[in-house]
Amino acid sequence: MKHLVISLLCVAICCFQQDSSAGWLPLAKTAGGGGGYIGPGDAISGAKAFYSCARAYNATYASGAGNLCTIADVGTGATTCTMKAAASGFADLASALCAGGTLTVSAFCTAHTSCVVTKMFDQTGALACGAGLACDISQATLANMPALTFSVLNSLPCVTFAQTSGLAGTSTLTLAQPLTMPVASKRTTAVSNDDIIGPTSRDAEGFYSSAGNAVQIFAGSSSSQVTASDGAFHGLQFVLNGASSAINVDGTSTSGLNGGTNGYGNPVGLGLFHLTGVICEGGIWPSAFSSGNQTTMFNNMNGSNGYNGGL
Repeated sequence: MKHLVISLLCVAICCFQQDSSAGWLPLAKTAGGGGGYIGPGDAISGAKAFYSCARAYNATYASGAGNLCTIADVGTGATTCTMKAAASGFADLASALCAGGTLTVSAFCTAHTSCVVTKMFDQTGALACGAGLACDISQATLANMPALTFSVLNSLPCVTFAQTSGLAGTSTLTLAQPLTMPVASKRTTAVSNDDIIGPTSRDAEGFYSSAGNAVQIFAGSSSSQVTASDGAFHGLQFVLNGASSAINVDGTSTSGLNGGTNGYGNPVGLGLFHLTGVICEGGIWPSAFSSGNQTTMFNNMNGSNGYNGGL
């Protein structure tokens, strides 16, 4: 009996970790050991929206071949194909998903010279926008559609934005602070305050600073800048929580920032307002990630289930 008690105690200690703001939490899963895909929603559940043409939100979405993005021919935008997740959790680039089931995604884009992204699906299933709708984001104007770029990080496709391109929702997400917005992104050219993720009104956003090589948050006012070099990919986490806000760049957090107290009260936007660069994924969680949560999320983004050391 004594040995049984000791064994159970060891299991409890081994399977939980202490978090300074939330007490004892289950340890995040890690790849390997015979386990399957572990997405950002498996690492930290509860997101209200998540977008990626590269990988699935969680293992359930992957196993169900969930929709990632709708792409179209660059010439007219009229011929479309829906990219899906493979059971691996990553974008299915091997199956014939396009042209009536005769072309892979890459072959489809080659046949049309290249592809643009008309829609990114909210993969969470939270139905948090409008009256119980998914927070899908899209672009109806061909000239403003971002491009799909292959083999960006970990041989995965990502979305490349030009200065006038962007994707936005049509239904409102109502979400007060605290909230956290993790993004895998790169800015190639500094134009202005270049938005990465936030509502279409710019009320609660994470953005690249006009000064270059820096990121900030805005939720009614701009926070202090945090260094994030242009021309390189970063795992960014924008934690909006009033005067206790933070920005995590590649696993290193700067806390005590203050960009105001605004939340969401408009549709979601991705890559709006001047961004010239790439976004591989972006999401919105209705909580302020603790330092432990931030570490967990960055490790998931940059690990074998994500971009495999590319951030």
